[in-house]
Amino acid sequence: MSRQKKYELKPDYRGDSWVLFDPDKAAKRAKLAEAKAKLKVKVELIGIIYLLVHGSDRMVKIGLTRVSASGRKTDYVKKHKLSGSWRLAQEWSVTDVVEIEKRIHSELLPMKFSSRAKEVFACSEEEARKVICRHVGRS
Repeated sequence: MSRQKKYELKPDYRGDSWVLFDPDKAAKRAKLAEAKAKLKVKVELIGIIYLLVHGSDRMVKIGLTRVSASGRKTDYVKKHKLSGSWRLAQEWSVTDVVEIEKRIHSELLPMKFSSRAKEVFACSEEEARKVICRHVGRS
């Protein structure tokens, strides 16, 4: 015995004509869209935490990127007109990159360096690395 498909007559998206609507197909499309949305969220959580160190080793910049830490360094130094030499000390690939960066910045807040640039802290590379490793380890 074959199962007869049930269709519904519904107005199209413009509302000026009618179409046959297949509820089974619509449910499959909705599940697929939901799965794609979940996947997109998971992909967007992945990123890189990077550590830039000023030549004096008394100032660091800790940030996140989803592309290239070295490219971000070049853009950031140029945009904020940071003086001196900056080098990329290390980068960590992490999941939930935004949350991890927030936790790192929160812990380093007392060392925030006041300048036009955000995410710059008055501490050594070693101090910054310890904080980052503590939070990256929790990811």
